Amino acid sequence: NTNSWITISSGGSGLGNGTVTYSVAANANSQARTGVLTIAGNAYTVSQAGVPCNYSLSATAASFSAGGGNNKTVSITAAASDCAWQTVNTNTWITINSGASGFGNGSVSYTVSVNASSVARSGVVTIAGIDYAVSQSGVTCTYALSSTNASFSTGGGNGTVTINAAAADCAWQTTNTNAWITIASGASGSGNGTVSYTVAANTNSTARAGVVAIAGIDYAVSQSGVTCTY
Repeated sequence: NTNSWITISSGGSGLGNGTVTYSVAANANSQARTGVLTIAGNAYTVSQAGVPCNYSLSATAASFSAGGGNNKTVSITAAASDCAWQTVNTNTWITINSGASGFGNGSVSYTVSVNASSVARSGVVTIAGIDYAVSQSGVTCTYALSSTNASFSTGGGNGTVTINAAAADCAWQTTNTNAWITIASGASGSGNGTVSYTVAANTNSTARAGVVAIAGIDYAVSQSGVTCTY
């Protein structure tokens, strides 16, 4: 016997009839192997299957905020040290930093980029043949106005308000129920934008005030009345 993985337990030699007892060590590799024992001048072949290449991951899913995440890792446990695996990623917003392929136990490091959209997204990275699901929330649509109020004299005039939105696809609209205020542009939009409006002349002596809702934010407009002269 010249095979290191086969051990002769008894029957190393003898006379007449006899028995050879042997043991076969566990095969820690995925490759099958074959050995030959020469017993009384005759070849005795021993074959042994390899370990099936099975894999498991430390996790099969991960969730991220809109801000993304850097150098996140997934551990791979393989049945044998020579079991090959690879990582398949078709998501443009997920970057594989390390662990594109390997053998045996290993890890995959990846980065999820910032989601600049208000729409959530999800993708699948296949690691060692196992689906690893990545989900990411979208940006919360918040808005800010360049100002929240404006005052006009009795003669009226034109005004503008700038809208700053958290994301380019964050939709907004302008709601005006004041007959003396006219929305010239910016009745609705997405992302950053501008609302232009006109305040009509006030022909009464009574001051007036109104509210225009822009992207869900109250924008107060006040106008003085005509001064009573005789």
